[in-house]
Amino acid sequence: MTAMAIAAVTATLKQRLHSTLDPIFSAALGTFSMTSKPLDTAIGETDKNQLNLYLWKVARNPAFENERLPAHSGAGGRVDHPRLALNLHYVLSATGTADLYAEILLGHGMQLLHETPFLRGSEITSALSATATAAGTAQLKTLYESVQMGDQIESVRITQSAPDDDEIGKVWPAFSASLRMSAFYQVSLVLLEQSYDFTPGPPVRDYAIDLQTLRRPNINRIVPQPGASSAPLMPGVPISAGSRVSLLGSGLASSDMRVMIGDQEADLTGDVTLGAQQLSLLVPADLMPGLKLVTVEHLKARNGAEPLVLERSNAHQMLVIPEVSAAAISQMAALPDGAASGKITLTVDNMLAPGSNAWLYLTPTDDTKAPQAVKWEGSETATSSIVFDVSSLAEGEVTWVLSVDGAETAADTLDFEVP
Repeated sequence: MTAMAIAAVTATLKQRLHSTLDPIFSAALGTFSMTSKPLDTAIGETDKNQLNLYLWKVARNPAFENERLPAHSGAGGRVDHPRLALNLHYVLSATGTADLYAEILLGHGMQLLHETPFLRGSEITSALSATATAAGTAQLKTLYESVQMGDQIESVRITQSAPDDDEIGKVWPAFSASLRMSAFYQVSLVLLEQSYDFTPGPPVRDYAIDLQTLRRPNINRIVPQPGASSAPLMPGVPISAGSRVSLLGSGLASSDMRVMIGDQEADLTGDVTLGAQQLSLLVPADLMPGLKLVTVEHLKARNGAEPLVLERSNAHQMLVIPEVSAAAISQMAALPDGAASGKITLTVDNMLAPGSNAWLYLTPTDDTKAPQAVKWEGSETATSSIVFDVSSLAEGEVTWVLSVDGAETAADTLDFEVP
């Protein structure tokens, strides 16, 4: 299906009309010819019994416009090309040497195209062979023989179209020609695709069939389980780095698997329970606090490569609370209203990621003083020292709570003294 396919369709339609109608009209009307001339030239030859099939418009086929996109190999080389899908629009007109001859020719031509609405591969090949034989030069003959449109899988269908009056009014005046009796047709689908030589991929050296049972892992709940893997579950207990949790669900365990907590892999060796409905394991001791997504992945090992993930569970949320080992107040400065500003530094056991959403909630024990929330400004790198700038706080004992991505520590107190 080279660029010669458009010419191939026109040649096939001409041959079909001529080979069928010529035996009928050559004897009855005297002479008959089949042409594909522009409209102004065709209707000017009124001294001939003639059918003229003219290709007046070529349009993209919308159904196949994005049928196939260009493909490239891993090395970046092109391995495939998209095909150009076209609809061809023809106008069939007739002229005659006597009254009603043109109507007779047009009627028989329309009936033939209506009763044989498809172009067969063998017919296209035959028409191309005849056209190539009549070609004026060897080069043109070679072009016709290279079309290979007879191998197109998609059907080439002929349908009569019904353009509106405005469109008809544009076709004939465009050729400075007067309107004559005519019929409009659409021929589709015509695919244009150039043949290219691509470098094939390496041959298959070996193959094997491997059957795997898919368990469809699903996590329903994550429950704290302080102590050993045989300890009872304790819902409501905060989860921290290094603590034990149980994943409850279905289809969880597999012979080759891993549990991902955030971007870290949990250790599934030692005191763990790996069951279809429960996985008891330890949260990584160096896990950063905050909101984490937990998934169960069933794997298949591959030689010298990362394991293949056969299936992955749903991502279940888990809050890992921060653990504060020290709290200190520094850079105190008295304010005119009797309060003071300063910095509160909290030291956490595990580092916070730079983008963590951390807040410090301060509640004075004196009910007459308003509580406040201070947002952490963040840092460029992971840090275990979190500094909060407190703009104004009244003197006295204050209760504080640290929240990281919604995971909150237990309440603790600080004494805030105005210098």
